[in-house]
Amino acid sequence: MSETERQEIKELAKQVGEMQLTLARFQSHLESELGNNTRGLSDLKNDIESIKSKMFDNLMDVDRLKQSDNRNKIWQKAFVGSTAAIIVKFVYDLVSSMP
Repeated sequence: MSETERQEIKELAKQVGEMQLTLARFQSHLESELGNNTRGLSDLKNDIESIKSKMFDNLMDVDRLKQSDNRNKIWQKAFVGSTAAIIVKFVYDLVSSMP
């Protein structure tokens, strides 16, 4: 084997080593970016869950307010009806007791 061939082999070995180093660097950057994307997706999922939770909690609160309002309307009608009945009875008693 001649000196030139040995030199070419050393140069090729050096280039292969540099390519391995570059490949390892690319792989490290890729893994870092994948980690960033995974972290970003996880944060996004948490944000979506938080929004859904707040939205549905608010919808449940609105539903409870509607139920409470409906209940209040029923009690108001019952109060007005019973008050009217008492007034009618009072007037009837007053008129019926007159000589």
